[in-house]
Amino acid sequence: MIRKAKRTMLAVILMEFVLSLGFIIAAIVMYNIYFNASDDYVETTATIIVTDDFDDITVIQYRPLGTDQDVVVELHSYYSSDYEGKEILIKYNVNDYDRVREKRVSTLLSIIFSIIGISLFIPACVLTCIGIINKRKKEFYYRNGKKQVAKVTSIKTVYSMSVGENHPQRIECTIKNGKTISTFAFPNQYCNVDEGIVVDVYKHPSKDKYFIDANSLRKAENEEDELELEDINDLSNYNF
Repeated sequence: MIRKAKRTMLAVILMEFVLSLGFIIAAIVMYNIYFNASDDYVETTATIIVTDDFDDITVIQYRPLGTDQDVVVELHSYYSSDYEGKEILIKYNVNDYDRVREKRVSTLLSIIFSIIGISLFIPACVLTCIGIINKRKKEFYYRNGKKQVAKVTSIKTVYSMSVGENHPQRIECTIKNGKTISTFAFPNQYCNVDEGIVVDVYKHPSKDKYFIDANSLRKAENEEDELELEDINDLSNYNF
């Protein structure tokens, strides 16, 4: 379960990075379609002569520069603010007057794709940073912390949070001094708290901070675990 949750998390992060990259590239492409068009395209002003909101069609009329010919082109786009006589900016192809690009379409789509791409990219970066920080934190506690056994008093599924199809579980446990500490994890064995479930806890070498090793959830089956659990249960100032 734990490994599956980690793989799911990595897959989600990777997917968000890929999707964000795709939307950002699409935004750049849409921007370049108009603003960095080839020399074959020339900018001019066109006038809307027909609007059709049912079929999403707008008909425009423009006069290519240096000519006295009016060109009518049907565009497969429609905006609620369009009306007959409204002027819009376009770029037309000097070799084919029917090939027209709208400035407003390129601008709108590039903005939409940019927003979507950034909204996916930022969470992916945040999740990546959290993963790196947690990994370094775990390594620090494993290397420098003092290991002890804690009694698990509560394991509750947090349905308001999810990674893929998995919901994390909040583990609460009690250490020797009666202090209750907790963490979020994906336990792979126990969904309910039975008598004698313990977990390894590492204490910070200089601060009153603890790291719960959720991978170590187990029944107190060896003598060392039983002694630790007995010390915790003997606490007179704590009621379970």
